[in-house]
Amino acid sequence: MLIKNVDILTVSKDAKSHELRKNASIVVKGEKIEKIIDANIPVDDNEVIDGKGKLAVAGLVNTHTHTAMSFLRNYANDMNLQDWLFTKIFPAEDELTAEMAYWCVKLANIEMIKSGVTCYCDNYFFMDEAARSVEETGIRAVLSRSVSGISDPTGAKLKESIDFFKRYHNTCNGRIMSTLGAHAIYTSDTDYIKRVVDAANDIGSGLQTHLSETRTEFDDCMAQHNMTPTQYLDSLGYFDVDGIKIAAHCVHMTNNDIEILKAKDVSVAANISSNLKLASGIAPLPELMAAGVNVTLGTDGASSNNNLSVLNEMRLTSLIYKGLSMDPTAMNAKQVISLATSNGAKAISRNDLGEIKEGMTADIVLIDMDSPSVAPATEPDAALVYSASGADVDTVICNGRVLMKGRKVLSADEERAVFEVKRIAEKIVG
Repeated sequence: MLIKNVDILTVSKDAKSHELRKNASIVVKGEKIEKIIDANIPVDDNEVIDGKGKLAVAGLVNTHTHTAMSFLRNYANDMNLQDWLFTKIFPAEDELTAEMAYWCVKLANIEMIKSGVTCYCDNYFFMDEAARSVEETGIRAVLSRSVSGISDPTGAKLKESIDFFKRYHNTCNGRIMSTLGAHAIYTSDTDYIKRVVDAANDIGSGLQTHLSETRTEFDDCMAQHNMTPTQYLDSLGYFDVDGIKIAAHCVHMTNNDIEILKAKDVSVAANISSNLKLASGIAPLPELMAAGVNVTLGTDGASSNNNLSVLNEMRLTSLIYKGLSMDPTAMNAKQVISLATSNGAKAISRNDLGEIKEGMTADIVLIDMDSPSVAPATEPDAALVYSASGADVDTVICNGRVLMKGRKVLSADEERAVFEVKRIAEKIVG
């Protein structure tokens, strides 16, 4: 594959510098970027993509979402997290079947592809159906059959999670990875969380979880254990497992909490839109980043965001911390691009992703810089963060395969997925 006449933006892993290479060609061979050359150098290739007017960036990484929740988009709004979960979301989820979940994941996969996401981390259930959709659509995913003690008295769901990990981790040409994960401290007791940690150690799995999302969670943990949620999970060995360690949200954090996450090499998945919509608070990302914690971006589920666009999260993340600090240099465009690309790749232990360089895996997104909402793209990094939206994503390549070209998703039936999920939503939530 040859992507010709394209401008390439690469932000350094420390976000301190960026390289804009204009009018270049990217040569993709198999799953890898073989070479990057000047566009005027002739290359013979059967598959040519014209990148004129496009900006090539590394595929975006969504480090926290729940894809099967797409049927709950625009349902149960203007509520706090605890009421939202226990009175609306959990009861609706009980009605979901495996086949329904498949279509919900399929729609979410299509939505993410159309907004430039090539990899995501999912914590939910019906993971076999999620894997089926990932395999078909060509996207990349880290799938976790999330478990909670309150809904797993016999341990059957934890066994299901372990079995899923053994069957799917590092499969589908490396596009499917897996971890275990307890949903949250407020849905599992101490003994159950210890069982999850022990299982992860036994099979060599990483862990994902929701952490310190609300003040209620934080205060209840202090009252019950005389520890913060971060200290509590650390005391149970949750952050001592090998491999992927992702803590989603991390809104209510102490200085000691931040030190623990840094010392234990835990990546934080910030979910700014979801936390704002559920009035949970705003994560201390500048403090986390200053301490050296690997901060990444997640969307959370479509039910609390209400979309799965990492581009939207990039813009909001930059703007909100500028406003909070009254410092226009805070959370600049280069930093935010790193959160969505190289930092996301680091969180999932993939040093072959997150940048467009020779030898890297070909997860590449082409953004239309001639779009009316983007042009003139005088400063491409700023254009990407402050102007571009999912509608400006033209072409998406994952693992060397073209998933979308000219805004048309090639790997899935978009119309069918929309139809099926609308029907599911009508049946379950009316």
